[in-house]
Amino acid sequence: MSLGKNFKDQIEDDIMVGESASTIATVNESLGGDWWREPFCAAQSFPMACELLTQGYIKKLRERFAEVCSHEIKERHAHAVPKYVLVFGSRHPDALELMNDAMAQSLELQARTEAPSQPTLFETRSTTLVPDQSDLDSSILLLGKNEQSRGDLIMSVIRNHFGMYTRPTIRSRIKTLLTLRKMKSRSGKLRINDDEMIKTI
Repeated sequence: MSLGKNFKDQIEDDIMVGESASTIATVNESLGGDWWREPFCAAQSFPMACELLTQGYIKKLRERFAEVCSHEIKERHAHAVPKYVLVFGSRHPDALELMNDAMAQSLELQARTEAPSQPTLFETRSTTLVPDQSDLDSSILLLGKNEQSRGDLIMSVIRNHFGMYTRPTIRSRIKTLLTLRKMKSRSGKLRINDDEMIKTI
């Protein structure tokens, strides 16, 4: 990159001159048009440009799919720019659930990989790497204010926190909140299935 140019000027040169017409055409075809050029060039930094491109692509996919999600794959969790971003779209919530659980398990693996070599008294890793259990409980209680089936509530949590918590983890916390009387089921039972209607007390 030329020292005398900022990111915006340099990236405009790269798009307009540095790349072949066939490369630009391939990118346009892959991303569903040339919509990406304006936000990508307008970004103040490369990490921001990547984020704008990802969000724009997600918006395009939502025109065709009911369930859309993304997950950043990084060599180290603290890195500003991911190695790549997985963007996924499906017409069925079951596919979103399966992808969520795979990504949450991947996050758990990365957390173990980046664990301190010696045990520490307090958790030093980011909550985006090691999710806080209390955050999950708060989200369940907030999303559960309106009565809905347990299955629908689980999917709401997944959509709001994609790749953070597996379905079994969410289901387990709902059971705990029912036991603690912070939630209630329509039947009054603690052992319920996904069709049971529940709500926050």
